[in-house]
Amino acid sequence: MAEERGAKIEKKSVAGKLTDGATSEDSSKEDVVVACGKTSDGKGMQVVRKRGEELSLGEVRPMVEGKPVSGEVVSLRPRHEQPRVFDVEVQYAGEETTRSQNVAGAGPARVSNRQYRSGWDSIWGKRARRRLMN
Repeated sequence: MAEERGAKIEKKSVAGKLTDGATSEDSSKEDVVVACGKTSDGKGMQVVRKRGEELSLGEVRPMVEGKPVSGEVVSLRPRHEQPRVFDVEVQYAGEETTRSQNVAGAGPARVSNRQYRSGWDSIWGKRARRRLMN
């Protein structure tokens, strides 16, 4: 298996930055993923990614036709000397989305102005007021 295509990386959280004192340009451009284990559903891999001097945790999952892409689309090439270490080639950078952005835009727009309410009342009628028994 020389190259795997069609994987996507979903970034979960940033673990930190490397502080080993490496200042060469090659290490700042290096993009490597280390596979740590399977995801809870067994369909992907949990990974640690080193991009330049940043470390991040995430998941790599196969792309499924008809499902939206969240994160980056990457090609992974395994290193010969270490089978769990992959060189990353970004095919599509994707958009950075957070959970709050996804939730805020979910569902239809709220339209509740005076005209909307009067139209609702003309079609469905006004709500009956509750009256107390005593």
